[in-house]
Amino acid sequence: ALPAINPPELDTEGGLSLSGTGEPGATVELWAGDTLLGETTVGADGTWSWSGTLEPGEYQLVARTVDDAGEILNESDVVEVSVEGAAEGAAEAAPPVLDEPRVGATGTITLTGTAEPGTTVEILEDGEVVGTAQVGEDGTWSLAYQSAEGVHELAARSQADPEQASAAVSVEVPAAAAEQEPAAPAGAGEGEAYIVQPGDTLSGLAKRFYGNGQLWRQIFEGTNARAAEDPTFHVLENPNFIRPGWKLWIPAA
Repeated sequence: ALPAINPPELDTEGGLSLSGTGEPGATVELWAGDTLLGETTVGADGTWSWSGTLEPGEYQLVARTVDDAGEILNESDVVEVSVEGAAEGAAEAAPPVLDEPRVGATGTITLTGTAEPGTTVEILEDGEVVGTAQVGEDGTWSLAYQSAEGVHELAARSQADPEQASAAVSVEVPAAAAEQEPAAPAGAGEGEAYIVQPGDTLSGLAKRFYGNGQLWRQIFEGTNARAAEDPTFHVLENPNFIRPGWKLWIPAA
């Protein structure tokens, strides 16, 4: 199903609320001209929603469905919106904040922080994006990913406005942590941890590790079993949607 945008809702301070329809489980990117505003996932009922802010001006909005590699599958009709000047004294959105990182025994770095609700935060390690996190309604976000031995400089920045960035934080991953294998929680069985890379899908990972893409459910259920014991693993809710930076568990074949 093609994505569609309902009439936008605006407030007096440039706040924008968008909603629409699309294919359940699909990833929808929201664009204003050449600027990516953010992304969201279509719910099981075929609807999606997103909220953010726009500077005063005229905009042409488009919703695009993309695959796991970020390739455009289809897009909605253009919806035009005009944002009047924001009320005087309106506060600017604060840049993302990165809390003190936590380094796990297996070299996993767990990050938390705050940012503007509804936005997407990019995590940079030594200047390279290693993952993204969606900011919740309470203004908090989190991400866990596997890193290599050494001292790394981390920062969080707004995906929509890369100039809005946190202060850099240094973290050291000891050699022992990077080399140590994670201990399997009770009942989890043999297997290995895996950090999702751009373009990955559960069926693709099942094909790579098991030779059969139909065995994706083993990864789905195995990851959720590990997440119940180890919070660095990501709880999976939609088998059709995984993001780079998420930590999964690949049970042994």
